[in-house]
Amino acid sequence: MKEINFKEAIDLIKASGSTFTDQIIKELQAYYSDSKKIKAYQGETELPELSVDKDIILFNGNLKVKGIVADCKKCDQSLLIVLGNLEAVSLITLSTICITGDLTIENVILGDSLCNFTLMVGGNINAPTILDYGHSIISKKEIKAEHVYSFHCIQDSNGEIESNLETDDLIDEILINENEDQEDDEDYEPEINPELGETVEFIRSGGRVFHKK
Repeated sequence: MKEINFKEAIDLIKASGSTFTDQIIKELQAYYSDSKKIKAYQGETELPELSVDKDIILFNGNLKVKGIVADCKKCDQSLLIVLGNLEAVSLITLSTICITGDLTIENVILGDSLCNFTLMVGGNINAPTILDYGHSIISKKEIKAEHVYSFHCIQDSNGEIESNLETDDLIDEILINENEDQEDDEDYEPEINPELGETVEFIRSGGRVFHKK
């Protein structure tokens, strides 16, 4: 890993030949400032886990992570760029991630950004479970997922991917009662929704099944 400047990052992105090069450059331009570093990895990279903080992280080559990839570490937004394929056990994204190749996830993709940010993938997305709590998850090719919960937008080249899970189908461990403090009200009605913090904790503890059997 070494630190590179803005122009060097642009050159690497252009050299990748991605079908959405312009979009990646726009994301880089929007996020970059003199106060942020660009940390670049060259060639095939394997890591035990990856946490993305305020510094931009760019992988010029395929990336394999033996554990969890998570962004927005101690910051409100972050940017991860992978000019190649990404493989990981789980992916937790609250900000912008750009992947020019395929995204292959062993366990789950969880996205939540109040519908402000996007996971953009130039290739295919393969994951057993996708949980969209308010995030755009877009593949330029095809998304293959057995279990899908979508609050906002999951889309591939064939159009929008519809949910096959409703809130009632999700396990109790990742749900909260939004109106719990109103239980004494005679008109009380529980409002059960998936909760980001509970879901992240479940994933980090090794949870793999997110729906009721």
